[in-house]
Amino acid sequence: MLIKDRSYILDAIHHMFPEVNVTENDVESSWAGVRPLIFEEGKDPSDISRKDEVWEHESGLVTIAGGKLTGYRKMAEQVVDLAAHRLKKLNQNNYGSSQTMHLPISGADFGGSKGYESFVAKKGEEAKSFGLTSQEGRRLARFYGTNVDHLFTLAHAAKGLSTDLPTTIYAQLVYGVQKEMVVTPADFFVRRTGALYFNIQWVHTYKEQVIQLMKSLLEWTDEEEDRYRLELEQELQYAEHPYDEVHDF
Repeated sequence: MLIKDRSYILDAIHHMFPEVNVTENDVESSWAGVRPLIFEEGKDPSDISRKDEVWEHESGLVTIAGGKLTGYRKMAEQVVDLAAHRLKKLNQNNYGSSQTMHLPISGADFGGSKGYESFVAKKGEEAKSFGLTSQEGRRLARFYGTNVDHLFTLAHAAKGLSTDLPTTIYAQLVYGVQKEMVVTPADFFVRRTGALYFNIQWVHTYKEQVIQLMKSLLEWTDEEEDRYRLELEQELQYAEHPYDEVHDF
């Protein structure tokens, strides 16, 4: 994020909520994303359609662009169905259509939105038998869904270990390494837990303990430890300060 981006957002807040006296000093963390818009000649980015589009090259390459993150599964379904249709014509084989509509994403096998709250409540009670509080159990269940049983087991195991991390954070980190391909502290705090954006003090509080546990788990050299620590510090700097406040263009 740039200084002008921060000012733009703060100005919008002041316009909509003049009684809210929020300033740049209240910004704990920030980030910026890039929307994958499809270029249209003569149009301003704000006027370009967010709709996804599919192209087929004469070589057979299928390309999809545009769209939004919330529609990624539908976009994938569209491309898979098109590819299956083309392969069927080419090879005379009967390729089935995409099954993504009927496949729950990892951790979402709790019976749909209607079963979500009762699932969370149930796991909150189950957490107590693993040495966690009901509140900790519910929080983990909301974040990890039906994968939370793995977290409960890891948290329970942590009770008998010598670790400087709270058992829930230990469980999240070990689970991330074992199941989510976490290989750096930035992976954990930015791309797996989102803590750098939504609970940055949590990162500051536990970053060193996380680094030391990861070093042990992944057998880093001292040089790797220093490199990954620097990477995380840079991520913290980018989150806490506009890019052009700490860099010259």
